[in-house]
Amino acid sequence: MRATLIAVLLAACAAGAVGDAPPESRASAPSSPPARLLVEGWGVDNVVVERSTAAEVVAEYGEPDEVIKHKKYSREMAYKKLGLSFYYFYEDAEKKIFHIAAKRPFKGSTTKGIVLGESTVADVLRIYGNASISSNTSYDYWALRYQGVEFYVENDGPDKEWPSFDGDFQGRLVTSIGIVKVEEKKAEEETKEEEAEP
Repeated sequence: MRATLIAVLLAACAAGAVGDAPPESRASAPSSPPARLLVEGWGVDNVVVERSTAAEVVAEYGEPDEVIKHKKYSREMAYKKLGLSFYYFYEDAEKKIFHIAAKRPFKGSTTKGIVLGESTVADVLRIYGNASISSNTSYDYWALRYQGVEFYVENDGPDKEWPSFDGDFQGRLVTSIGIVKVEEKKAEEETKEEEAEP
C-alpha cells in the first residue's frame, strides 16, 4: 500500500511539473536551421570530396535548385537555400564531387571557426597561417588557398593588382569557402617540415 501511494505521488508530481513548467523552460523548435560544419579536406554533412557522387548529394539534400554548366569543365549542383554548391567534372561518368562551395546564406563554419560573412582575411591568416593567393582570369575574387580549404574574398576594387596582406585587404570579409581534397604530395611535404622543426 505504501509503495503504491509513493508511486501515485511521484506520478502526480511528474505530471504537475511538466504541465506547470514556465514557458521559458519548455523545449521549443529551433527558429533557424542548425549550423553546419565544413571539414577541411573532407566535406560537409555526409558528402565527402573525391568520394561522394552527384547521386549521393541528391540522396542527402534532394534535387538541386539548379545545375549550372561551366562550359565543358564542370557542373555545379546549386542548393540556393542552403548556400551550398557541389561540383563534378563534366567528363566524369561517376560524377564524383571534387569541390564543395559554401556561399550565403550558408550557416556554419570551418572546424577552426571561420564563419562565412563574419570572419575576415585577418582571421583566416591568424588561424590558418600564410597563404598563397590566386584569382580567376577576370579577377572577380581573390582566393586564399590552404590544404583542403580555400577562402574567397570579392575583388571590389577597380584595379587588377594583386592584394597586399598589409593593407585594407586584411579587413575584407570571407564571402565563400571551398572544401577540396588535400593534395597528398603537399601534405607529405608539410608533415616532413613539421617533423624537422625542433
